[in-house]
Amino acid sequence: MQVKDALEAIQLFVETISKLSDMKCKIRIVRPKKLFKYYWRNYAPNQDDIHKSGIYLFSDPDDQLLYIGKAASDNMWHEIWGKLLTPSEDSEDMPFFNKSPWVDESKEGKYIKNGDFFITVVICDPSDLASLLEVYLQYLHKTVTADRKLPVFNFRIG
Repeated sequence: MQVKDALEAIQLFVETISKLSDMKCKIRIVRPKKLFKYYWRNYAPNQDDIHKSGIYLFSDPDDQLLYIGKAASDNMWHEIWGKLLTPSEDSEDMPFFNKSPWVDESKEGKYIKNGDFFITVVICDPSDLASLLEVYLQYLHKTVTADRKLPVFNFRIG
């Protein structure tokens, strides 16, 4: 499943919730233009959103989802960096995220190690919406993909 498809599904889902209930849901999408290795020294997603709630999507260079996560306690920055851990750097100041538990010899593990991935963030208000969106996207991914599996770095729903 591609990130663009996930974002379309989120927008439709939030519109539907807002129409069917008195819950006023707002989302704001922060979509990167370049791979994480090119802006990793800056805040991810950006300095304004480090203490917000929402979901974050790791994707490969082809926009395929690798992980769907949530930050439901106004801790977006900590949740994202908790998956990557402290990077090391090569001689050209390029990061290596080799301490991340996701790094292995698989194609996806190498994307993480080398910073060859995107992090898309969806800021949610109210913050409870983050948990709902995370489970919704994980379930949707599992039902629409050919292999009927979660993204490679998700091990369970929720």
